[in-house]
Amino acid sequence: ENIIFFTQLPPPYAGPEIMTQGFIDYFKKNNFNLIVIKSNIQSSNFQKGKISLKGILKFLLRYIKLLTKLINKNNSKIYLTIACGKVGFLRDFIVIMTASLFRKKIYIHLHGGNFDNFYQNSGKIFKKLIKTAWGKANCAIVLSETLKSSQLINAAPEVHLEIVNNGIKINNFKINKSRKYNKSEYTICFLGTLCFTKGFYDLIEVYKKLRNDNINLKINIAGEYPVSKPQLSEFLSDALKSYYMIHYKEITEEMQKFIDNIKNYNGKYWGVINDEKKSEFFNDSDIFILPSYMEGVSISMLEAMAHGLPIITTNVGGHKDIIKVSENGFVIEKGDKNALYEKIKYLLQNPELCEKMSYNNIKKIEEEFNIEKSAEMLYKTLNQ
Repeated sequence: ENIIFFTQLPPPYAGPEIMTQGFIDYFKKNNFNLIVIKSNIQSSNFQKGKISLKGILKFLLRYIKLLTKLINKNNSKIYLTIACGKVGFLRDFIVIMTASLFRKKIYIHLHGGNFDNFYQNSGKIFKKLIKTAWGKANCAIVLSETLKSSQLINAAPEVHLEIVNNGIKINNFKINKSRKYNKSEYTICFLGTLCFTKGFYDLIEVYKKLRNDNINLKINIAGEYPVSKPQLSEFLSDALKSYYMIHYKEITEEMQKFIDNIKNYNGKYWGVINDEKKSEFFNDSDIFILPSYMEGVSISMLEAMAHGLPIITTNVGGHKDIIKVSENGFVIEKGDKNALYEKIKYLLQNPELCEKMSYNNIKKIEEEFNIEKSAEMLYKTLNQ
């Protein structure tokens, strides 16, 4: 049987795209029968969710290609990574309903951690559409135990759920397995889309405070340059949504100003980086910080763990299933800048704990979150 992969692929180089490319590379290497159609239109993370005539035409061409594959009875299954934004959902709705008409088995992969919020915050008509589409799935794939119990609980509780871990291509990296943390100056790092919802704005404020308190510290930053995007408010709670919509322009300007003048803050901006550069980036850093307001399970966090970095992240998505306190790093509540300040300071003062976390994180990724094991989990799910 052939499986149609109608799914997000790089560029852009965000978690779902990187993860799906890893699955496809593994399946092709092992001669599995795949038909791959790229579903995402935009090549930039900041362009996601925007509608244009060019984008509509691109989608129509891919939809026609999809129809030619759905007609073939040998193509009995379709796998798609679904979106939790309105524009992306409308694309998914069309694809899911079409696949259902052709009586294909439908597997939806929920790579984020915001699907229940997306459903709860939608209007009556959109809720009905979401229930109809997601309810057509034969199986929904989530990233962790916590997400299994939350993501479809209101929209499609009847759908069968399976967990498939995110995984990374460890062999693509050059990993330093003997990190030493007894040093006079430490480097913290952030890798991800440089935006408010990823906690980048919070990190800037905390980093400046640490420097003002005469803590000897450097910062490495990698990801797409910040741009104004009011649509990001979809991923925030009501209180934060109002704040962001009022201040998003000045928030963006503050983030841009920090990047533009990063050398004055004893830092380096690496831009968007590939796997080879990622190893250089992580090997030049000591602690990974991701104070995000929304995640499923962050790929950049797993990549940092693979390189032996202790982690400070927020209690979003499936992070608390992976980061065990004092074993792999620390999990704080989103928006808690005081806790972020204290946990960074604590790790800087405890080099032996950092070395323990470094060892634990390398081992954890090798044993549980490498792409081969994740792809095998997905293969079993698609063939059960």
